[in-house]
Amino acid sequence: MEVKYGNTVLFDFEAVIDIDYSIVTFLRDISNQKYIRPSIIEADYNFLKSLILTRRNNNPLSVLLSDEYLNSIDDIYNSLLKNDNYYDQIIRLSEHNDVFKLMQTYRKTLDGVIKCDVLCHNHIQEGFIKSVDSTINTILKNKEENFNVKRYDSIFIKYYPDVLKFDKLEGKHIFLLNYQFNLEENTNKIIPKLDISFYVTDVNKVYMVDPYIDFKLPEKIIERKDVHD
Repeated sequence: MEVKYGNTVLFDFEAVIDIDYSIVTFLRDISNQKYIRPSIIEADYNFLKSLILTRRNNNPLSVLLSDEYLNSIDDIYNSLLKNDNYYDQIIRLSEHNDVFKLMQTYRKTLDGVIKCDVLCHNHIQEGFIKSVDSTINTILKNKEENFNVKRYDSIFIKYYPDVLKFDKLEGKHIFLLNYQFNLEENTNKIIPKLDISFYVTDVNKVYMVDPYIDFKLPEKIIERKDVHD
């Protein structure tokens, strides 16, 4: 199926910059090991990345902390994001995914044909994008308002519920990162969450895109209730 991206494309910051691995390893390194799952303490990149990509909970700390602390992960996650010192360190440790590479391909080979913007949610994100490539156009979102996407043909997002925070969301090509927390459970098909699609797909088209095209999941991933349920 040929996909038409249009002439204007919006990339949400976390659709192109993956902070999940860095936030998990950052907290693992500064936390007392008694809070961490034993299997995670010495886990390598591939194991952690596999758990992160296949988790059911959209909070990346769900793969890190032991069961008795799972009810605190949202508070911990939010506190890390709100602490500028910690968040700046996490962002600087983060990696570019393959969607970032796609964006750069558009910019370098189709400059003037396809216009690409990165939607940032704070000055730390904006500064990081500019440090990577000062020529990337960034848009700083007003925290108090839903973002108007009328001028964009296509939108790349990480978290499916975020589409409901956009104004003028009609006639768009929406590219959703292929994480398990964005998908319907108990099905063998790749189906985006139906409760959100109900509000989106009647006037927009939704596509799934892998954040890491060449990353291969191990044949056996340890099943854990907090990750996969």
